[in-house]
Amino acid sequence: MVMDKSHHISVGGPPDAQLMDAWKLLLDLRQFVVSHPAPDQVLCVEWGEGVRFLPDSKPDHLRQDVRQFWIVMGESGILSDSKAMFSWEGSFSVNANLRAQQLPEATLLQAYLPYALLAWQAAKIGRCFTVAHFAQSLDGKIATLQGHSRWIGNDENLLHAHRMRALCDGILIGKGTLTAAQPSLTVRHVEGPNPQRIVLSSSPCNFDSLLSSSSDQVWWAGMETAIPETSEVCCLDISHAAGSSDCEKLLHALYEKGVATVYVEGGSATTSAFLAEGMIDILQFHISPLLFGSGIPGISLPDIASVEESVTFEQWCFLQAGDAVMFVGKPKLHGKD
Repeated sequence: MVMDKSHHISVGGPPDAQLMDAWKLLLDLRQFVVSHPAPDQVLCVEWGEGVRFLPDSKPDHLRQDVRQFWIVMGESGILSDSKAMFSWEGSFSVNANLRAQQLPEATLLQAYLPYALLAWQAAKIGRCFTVAHFAQSLDGKIATLQGHSRWIGNDENLLHAHRMRALCDGILIGKGTLTAAQPSLTVRHVEGPNPQRIVLSSSPCNFDSLLSSSSDQVWWAGMETAIPETSEVCCLDISHAAGSSDCEKLLHALYEKGVATVYVEGGSATTSAFLAEGMIDILQFHISPLLFGSGIPGISLPDIASVEESVTFEQWCFLQAGDAVMFVGKPKLHGKD
């Protein structure tokens, strides 16, 4: 999530030793962020033989025996003489010395380090932070009319999705995706923890694919009807949660349960509902070089009368994803802050 249109970086890459070290660093950083409040000014990160997190501690000099970067909070002028790798909406920027920027794994950090920090963003907004993703054709279709969607995304997209699952507390899908894809929603292609699996549906579902792939309990969130709870399925009651819409109520309820970040993997109805209510914080489109001509659209929103009413993006970029590209943006709905 590099919110700078001048960057073109890859979300793929072979799992060599250096990338594996960088990925482990990201997992360690995510765990630190989950268990610590955001520093007032800066977090220095050093790793070499081990990893050190130094809140509000600016190094006096650049060390040559370790790799370093600094996460600068807000609009602080600290480290202003150091080139920022990227920044995001005034909430933080990441600065690195030249040696760190030349490392092969720097692109992996650029692509994923912001997601490791999102628990701090969730605390800032007081609800679960959402990242939505799906793979689509050039003409915006996520499946054929018969529901076939396999291989729209490539291997790099699959690896990306599993990295995102490992960096988020929860993963959310709707009943349609559960029924059509029978997914496991676990992390299998990268090292990292499995997210809490959440299914949004107001009617009974077949959870066999989820329950057979992991012994972890499945969370069932129903918007309209009461849901029976079992030892394998936990009911998430949103009736008394804060929020002006059903999606917002769900995000508040998840946050109260300790789920600070959720990865929304569809389908179309679920993602569109969250987007229409302004409850998607980051939107990721893996765009494959395919044309369907017909099929199921990824996003369906209420009709608009003019271009000015369309969803725009405050910050956005394109990332390399093998033979495809990934659009990443922070959506802004007309008439909503």
